[in-house]
Amino acid sequence: MSTSRTGRSTFFALLALLRLANLPTVWTNVLASAVLGAAPFRAAAWGLVAFSMTCFYLGGLVLNDYCDRDWDRRHRPERPIPSGAIGPGTAGALAAGLLLAGLGLLAAAPSWRGLPGGVLLLGMIAVYDRWHKGNPAAPLLMAGCRVLACLVPALALGGGIGVAVLLLAGLQLGWVALLSIVARRSQQRPALRPAVPWLLAGISLVDGAMLAALASPWWILPGLGAALLTRAAQRWAPGD
Repeated sequence: MSTSRTGRSTFFALLALLRLANLPTVWTNVLASAVLGAAPFRAAAWGLVAFSMTCFYLGGLVLNDYCDRDWDRRHRPERPIPSGAIGPGTAGALAAGLLLAGLGLLAAAPSWRGLPGGVLLLGMIAVYDRWHKGNPAAPLLMAGCRVLACLVPALALGGGIGVAVLLLAGLQLGWVALLSIVARRSQQRPALRPAVPWLLAGISLVDGAMLAALASPWWILPGLGAALLTRAAQRWAPGD
């Protein structure tokens, strides 16, 4: 029985560490980037790039908790690492493995042009995770990571970065910067906290709205569906 309880505890700690509820926002970034970049449709290639971006995202989140472990020990002791549910060494190895997997998968994409962007994304993730606490530029760094998540798939899949993809990236820059600012201020203003999960889910809605405006109105449906899925999943795997 004790082993069973330990297994469940580790499982839920991993859910908290990985924030899996947010993954639909990554997948709609890839979808919008590929469609607006006019990348040739090949299901396997699109899936590979989506998996690559997923690894970057999850690796960045785990690295964030690893870098914040001392701060969390003082302010958020319930988080997986300070609570002892997941060891720092395990978290560090998981973060490195996921980030390197993301880069490796990107290297196998149809076009090599996405790989330099992947290297830049890896660097920006590392910079944000290491120096975001107390950094006034942190919202822009976080938003910059999301911008690259919108640009890299188009390049990796053999598409182009035209006006449509740049507009998508610009809108996500503003949206995610706003999300980051609200999330930071909610630590001192609890009334703002309910807005954070909705802003997170809204990332997919921005993707869907862009696709609906520039490609076909029907594209709003995947964006809306992903936003609702993200919001619903946050009930068992909080993403903020």
